Amino acid sequence: MNGESVSAGKNMVATSQPLAVQAAIDVLQAGGNAVDAAVCAAAMLGVVEPMSTSIGGDCFAIVYEAKTGKLHGLNGSGRAPKAACLQDVRMAGHRSMPTQGVLSVSVPGALHAWQSLLERVGSKTLGELLQPAIRAAQDGFEVTPIIARDWATQQTELERGVNTRIYLPGGAPPKAGEVFCQPELARSLTLIADDGIKAFYDGPLSEAIVLQSKRLGGWLTQADFVEHTSSWVEPISTNYRGYQVCEIPPNGQGIVTLQSLNLLQAFALADLDDAQRRHLQIEATKLSFADAWRFVADPEVVDVPVAELLSKPYTQARRALIGETALKDHSHGFPCSDTIYITVVDAAGNAASLINSVFHHFGAKVVAERTGILLQNRAALLSLDPDHPNALAPGKRPYHTIIPPMVMKDEKPWLCFGVVGGYMQPQAQTQILCNLIDLGMDVDEAVQAPRFRWIEKDKVTLEEGMADGVRQDLEQRGHRLIPVEGHGGFGGAKAILIDPESGGLQGASDHRKDGCVMAC
Repeated sequence: MNGESVSAGKNMVATSQPLAVQAAIDVLQAGGNAVDAAVCAAAMLGVVEPMSTSIGGDCFAIVYEAKTGKLHGLNGSGRAPKAACLQDVRMAGHRSMPTQGVLSVSVPGALHAWQSLLERVGSKTLGELLQPAIRAAQDGFEVTPIIARDWATQQTELERGVNTRIYLPGGAPPKAGEVFCQPELARSLTLIADDGIKAFYDGPLSEAIVLQSKRLGGWLTQADFVEHTSSWVEPISTNYRGYQVCEIPPNGQGIVTLQSLNLLQAFALADLDDAQRRHLQIEATKLSFADAWRFVADPEVVDVPVAELLSKPYTQARRALIGETALKDHSHGFPCSDTIYITVVDAAGNAASLINSVFHHFGAKVVAERTGILLQNRAALLSLDPDHPNALAPGKRPYHTIIPPMVMKDEKPWLCFGVVGGYMQPQAQTQILCNLIDLGMDVDEAVQAPRFRWIEKDKVTLEEGMADGVRQDLEQRGHRLIPVEGHGGFGGAKAILIDPESGGLQGASDHRKDGCVMAC
């Protein structure tokens, strides 16, 4: 299933679980478009990959609408509760935002985002598109191998969480091939299918979530749900060797990819050996993250200097810091003024790049009682430093790791792709794009190629399969190479490349995750 490439068909789908791919293909074969298929797959993944996504999470999307030639960006992230108080968290003894529990919960934005996408560029109703997910939740599904592996790592946390023992049937995580059912979630999804998203944002489901929050000492109120909105945004972009790489603007971290590519633009990567190329990519990653962690925040609350961070003068100043050895000090500059991903391209030329997440595996480890709805822990990314742009404040969107890119060539989609994996997302995006554009790999080679992961300071981990001598060369340059822990955390990519001349589709599904790519 995983590690698969496909080159065929007029419609194509790739995501991290075969049942979600099939559900999306069924939508396309029934006359739906790319957005319809992506929403259907996202709903299904909330059932079959529960540690990664949920209707209690968030969503971002970039969509190309073929009939208008327009690129639409949607920020479907939720906000901190209006009653949120930084001092309350400090008084509770926390030196940073908790990473689980009720104080880490922000308002879920995914459902509102799905509905917003369907209203603008979809052709089917949310109720129709939820049906496969409802059946899978009610009747059960066979757990796939990598999802079972990730599930098994969370047993202790699920034993300690709030109502999370529903994910431990018989007291343990389900093994690969075992059937897992979620009848409470099926009832919640059915209610939404019948009554619309009002059932979630101004009805019995939000009431249940708010009641659960109050019992646990949280801040959520009914007003937080009723007043939630998604935001249509203009994608930000940079031109990398003739390709326009597009991302959602802050509060997302897509700007990390764009800054990294800007920094690399001046280097002839194709003429360098693998070690030199990796060194430059690592250094660009360090500098870009340093800026993101200082400046990326909710642009509705604070000014984020996007244009300045992407400007040529600022890029040149930052690039001057890159030398032959690893940077030890990579602080930010001073400019003026667990996740699922779905890619779908349809026969009409529409393309949808959609990402949905609850952040950490099983989010906040809180399930609203009798709903089966797992809540995200995205508020954990807010800061308790009152002077930081990303400081916790009422109604504020946190720094966000999920980023759905799209690459344009001559104003048409060329690559509809994305990566899951928290802070690995922009790192892997940059490496995949360099593989394609600089090294001339095909899309499957670019996705499957071994990656590095920058961790912090001078710490880097390398995936197996790197070219001979890369490890020794990087160590000589001052990079501290850390052994791979567990499964490495090198992300999981899905990609569809659209041939500019023929319009033919070439898809790739990362071997690091379950799932597949399918065409029809």
